[in-house]
Amino acid sequence: MDKNYKKQEASSADPLPPLHTGLLQLVQKNKFIPHFLNNITTDDLNVYCLKEAITKGNFRSHIWNNRDCNVYLIYLIQNQRIPFWQGITAYIYLIAKMQFTSTQDLRHEDQQIELSS
Repeated sequence: MDKNYKKQEASSADPLPPLHTGLLQLVQKNKFIPHFLNNITTDDLNVYCLKEAITKGNFRSHIWNNRDCNVYLIYLIQNQRIPFWQGITAYIYLIAKMQFTSTQDLRHEDQQIELSS
């Protein structure tokens, strides 16, 4: 080990923020997602269906075909309605569904971004 290396003491180390708090960090310029999230209520049927599908491991539920499923998923993770690891697992499934099937297709404006990059 390098003799100049100093181990940072646990008391002086900057604690990492909870993972769920930085979900929107990469989409700060997006106006749709924050507006959509602010209008979701706790009794929203889509939120309930997605939470049930994730909790029960039901990847055949109709909610996965909802175009705004990814935003409902962000809502569940941000509000700690599901464990973070379950949310990330569900997000990976949703990305694969968008990429490899036609049941969860990208919005027209998202396709334009994908084609131009």
